Order: sequence, then structure tokens, then C-alpha cells
Amino acid sequence: MNLPHRISKAWVACTIVCATGCPDPGFTAPQVLGGVEVSADTLNHGKLVYRRYCSSCHGTEGEGSRLSGGGKAPRNLTSGFYKFTSVRGDGLPTDEDLTRVIKRGLRGTQMPGHDLPDEDLSAVVQYLKTFAPRWQAESAGEPIVMTENPWKGDRMSAITRGYEVYHAEAQCWSCHPAYAHPDQLLNMSRELDLRTGEKPRKSLKIRENTDHSRLVDTRYGKVLPPDFLSDRLPAAQGRAGLYRAIAAGIGGTPMPTWVDRLSDRDLWAVVHYVQELVRLRGTASAAGMRYGLPAAVKAVSGTTAKPPKALGQGN
Repeated sequence: MNLPHRISKAWVACTIVCATGCPDPGFTAPQVLGGVEVSADTLNHGKLVYRRYCSSCHGTEGEGSRLSGGGKAPRNLTSGFYKFTSVRGDGLPTDEDLTRVIKRGLRGTQMPGHDLPDEDLSAVVQYLKTFAPRWQAESAGEPIVMTENPWKGDRMSAITRGYEVYHAEAQCWSCHPAYAHPDQLLNMSRELDLRTGEKPRKSLKIRENTDHSRLVDTRYGKVLPPDFLSDRLPAAQGRAGLYRAIAAGIGGTPMPTWVDRLSDRDLWAVVHYVQELVRLRGTASAAGMRYGLPAAVKAVSGTTAKPPKALGQGN
């Protein structure tokens, strides 16, 4: 974590002259970025903050450079696509989204949090936008506002329902792992058919190795979606972070905007279920979560709940 350090005008001037041998003219006129006019002074300030704290990994021009240790390449900021936002899908993030990532960093990666003064944070957020042409043509998306938790006081039922939605309605296992046996997936899908008035299906197309994530194509290359029982989530911290990621989706990836596809109650149920998986990550109880719900319910309430009713064999 970097300590707060306000960048002074004297340090800026000295750095520019020493690095280039002559004064860098920088920005001489305001720019319209995301539909908002940003002053040249703000952009020049942000440029120096970026050069000091960000360019060693993200590159001088935001192109993203590979770390010397051979780790995953830092984000290419020229693409104009961002994973961890509060807006729908591939929409441009809000200033608050960019600020949150810069301040908190991304867990499980080499992106640290930067505890900078507000003036520096605000300036570097505006400067980052100059790398991507999208900011000159589009405005930031509308943030999804977190609703009131409808499951207050009944978390066990929320986890139970989230287990069903994750595996049946949303079929999150098409990319993430399934935490149920394949025959359970078929049974839950049949139950869904009965609830919606459809003829119960006789079979369900299930990918191989559903107990592991599936490698997916994204705008950032091939990515392995997280296994909630073993992987750290880079940006979804706490219930609010999980809600934001599930509701809005993950920009530039196949992760959809679930706020447009699920009821508010079911969306929150998935949040509770995934939060329980994350809570048990790395514990002895995690192994019991791999193939069913009861271990989760026991961990929460100390009671035993029956798994989803079997409609076929093997459950």
C-alpha cells in the first residue's frame, strides 16, 4: 500500500525536465471525456500521478506491459473495456468505479491499492480516460443501485434458493464450477420445468468436468472464471461487492447482467449463496460443498436441510 503523497508542482516540473531534457508541454486545452469537460490542469496533474504510480505496470501510454516476474499482463487501458464496474455489461465505468479499483487494488493480483489524496485520485481517473478513444465518443453508463436485501432474517432460505437459481435458472456452471452432481443438475432443471409449466426435459446438455471452471474467451484473452470455493475474487469484496458483480456482470467477458434476467429476490439469493461459498473457501467445510447444499446449510444454521427432491435416478 502506497502512503499518501501529494504531487507538488515543483516535483512535477523537475520530473518532466529531468526525464525528457526539455519541458513537456502536456495538455494545453481541456478535453471532453465521457461527455464531461476536463481541464488541461487536471489532466496534466493526472498524468504525473499516473507516471509515478501506474506506468511501471500499465505502460507509459496505457498499453499494458508484462511484469518482469512473468505474471498476468496488467490491463491494457487503451481498449476502453473494464471488468469491475457498477454499470451494465460493457458500459463505460463511473468515476466511482475507477476510484474504487485504484484505492482498493485487486486481490489475488499484483495490482495494489493506492491510498492517495482525493485530488490525486480524481486527476488520475480523468487522465486514464485519455488512453481509450471510447471516452471521446461515449458517456459513462448508469450505475446499478443495490436494492434492499429481501432475505433479511432468513439467510438459510436465501442460500437454499440461491443454490437452486445458480444451478437451474442461471446455469452458472456453464462457466463456473457446478457445486452439484450432473444428475442433480438434471433434477433441478426438471423441477424448474414443472414450476414454469414446461414439459419436464428428459436430458440436459452438460459440459464435461463441471466440477471445474471452463476457459472462456474475453476481450482480455482466455480467462478461467473463478471457483468460489478456492479462488480469491479480485474486486467483489463483501455482500455489496458480490451484488455489484452479479447484478452488473463483468465487462468484456461472457458474464451477463443478471439484474435484467433474474427477479430481485432470486438475484439476492444467488448473492447469499455465492457469499457462503466464498466464506467457506479454504476451510474443511468447502469439500462438503462441492456436491450439494446440506453442508452450507449446516454451516449457517446448525440444522440439516434436505437436498432438492429427486425426479430422476442417482440423486
